[in-house]
Amino acid sequence: MSSAGLTPLAGATVEILGHVGATNALGYYSLPAIELSGLPSSVTVRKDGYASETRPLTLPPQAIDAVLDIQVVSTSDIHTLVGVVSERTPAGLVPVEGALVTALSAATARSANAVTRRATTDRNGHYSLPGLYPGPNNVVYITKEGFEDPFPPRREAPEGGAPITLTGDQQLDIQLVRSKQE
Repeated sequence: MSSAGLTPLAGATVEILGHVGATNALGYYSLPAIELSGLPSSVTVRKDGYASETRPLTLPPQAIDAVLDIQVVSTSDIHTLVGVVSERTPAGLVPVEGALVTALSAATARSANAVTRRATTDRNGHYSLPGLYPGPNNVVYITKEGFEDPFPPRREAPEGGAPITLTGDQQLDIQLVRSKQE
């Protein structure tokens, strides 16, 4: 384990602009002769048993060497949030189709490896958001035209959203309320 509490990962595939390399026993990789020309690009890291990670990569054209550390997470540590979005009516709960459910998920509170997952509810109101980190660093948002935000901004969370602590695959059912007509 490194001083940062991370373990080097050997045998991971690293790809930038079609150039592919692999990490060595110490987790290092090298991809020589890549010409980025200052245009935005990305770097992707993959290994069986781990969630793939893609990061934006922009380097000035005159850059000779660059170092980029990437953290990947074992898929055994990755969770899925599922649920049903519905509306309460006089006839009972009715599924809401076409609601956009978004989760922001991070491995730690200060993690640079935060991910965003989005899903649109199907005709039965179901959604599934795979690839979320365990722990308390998850926030869920939902939007659907014609409905109020069930997780609006508030003093302790000016960005809104519902904080979720994931300890495994979990279910979060959400009820929406129609916006009031003026």
